[in-house]
Amino acid sequence: MLINFHFIKTIFHNTVFGLKSYGIFYLYYSVIFTATNSGLLYAIDRTDITLHFAHYIGYVFVFLMLNTKLMVMIHQTELLQQKPRISALIKWTRHETIFLLWLISFAILCFLFTYLISFVAYPVVAFFYYNAPVIIENTFAFVLVMVMAYMPVRCILALPAAATGQRYAFSHSWQDTQYMGIELLILLLLLPIAALILLHVWSFNHGFQYIINGFILTALIIIETTLLSHVFQTLRPPKD
Repeated sequence: MLINFHFIKTIFHNTVFGLKSYGIFYLYYSVIFTATNSGLLYAIDRTDITLHFAHYIGYVFVFLMLNTKLMVMIHQTELLQQKPRISALIKWTRHETIFLLWLISFAILCFLFTYLISFVAYPVVAFFYYNAPVIIENTFAFVLVMVMAYMPVRCILALPAAATGQRYAFSHSWQDTQYMGIELLILLLLLPIAALILLHVWSFNHGFQYIINGFILTALIIIETTLLSHVFQTLRPPKD
């Protein structure tokens, strides 16, 4: 079978079960982080990077740190069965530090890969933009995004490993996700794409838009992190 639908169904089922099991805690997280994410998105959007570079980088770094805390808590809850505690929000351990470093490394890896693909594909993109019908142009754009996302989703299992203190590199993730690239694209990109379409269709007044964006971003982080935990749990090799 070209696509392992049983794997996709199993991951979705386990994700829903995980979200239901710790729903009250994830609800608390969503309220707290919606507020912080909305404020940070507003600050980042209103800061001119050319005039206030240090402020802009500072806001982005605080954004990464706060959501690192959220993602580590979820990975540890799902993979280590640690009961989530609201008090843990104010603690920063070596797990968060290691995860943040891996997250930054992952972001750099994604940027370099997408830049390379964009550079190689630019002549084709330009041709479709000026000569092809809109439906073909959009189809090609969608395929290009899938190609750009393929390598990142194959390497992303290093993040839940870092959150739970396991020795696990990008190369291990690439090996363990062999033949699972399409399934991971479906699992990890379905909700973000739906969210982007929703935000494009629905428009709100400017101030309220940041609250909506913060809420959707926080919900995506909680759901996608839970989903990624179960992907890692399913695909990682058994311990010796």
